[in-house]
Amino acid sequence: MSRFGRPLRWAVLVIAPLSAAGCDVGALLGVPQIGLFLQSVVGAIMWTVANMVYFDMKRRGIRGFARFVAFWLGNPATWITFFMVPEGSTPVIEPPPDDEESLFAEVRKDRRLRAASPDTLDSIEESNEH
Repeated sequence: MSRFGRPLRWAVLVIAPLSAAGCDVGALLGVPQIGLFLQSVVGAIMWTVANMVYFDMKRRGIRGFARFVAFWLGNPATWITFFMVPEGSTPVIEPPPDDEESLFAEVRKDRRLRAASPDTLDSIEESNEH
């Protein structure tokens, strides 16, 4: 699930039924216009999240019911995404080459050199002290 999937699911499962049931928050708080304000804010948040979810799912090439719901909740802006974003356009990033073998080879070589001549290390330390 995309990073926007959870907010979309929350919005659909919690906010949409309250709005459909006609829950008037303004009447509960005693402020008549607060219900319209909250409805507008919640609608704008749902619309924005739906557009981001649809964009992300289209970019990744994920299909399914959640993408369909995100498309219709984000209308009309999702039509722009529908035509402008190619399906599955996420770039494939290859990991950098692994150079552990060459690093370990150098460490082994260094250890062999140190083991072969322990006097060299002492002479280096003495030259650093002077």
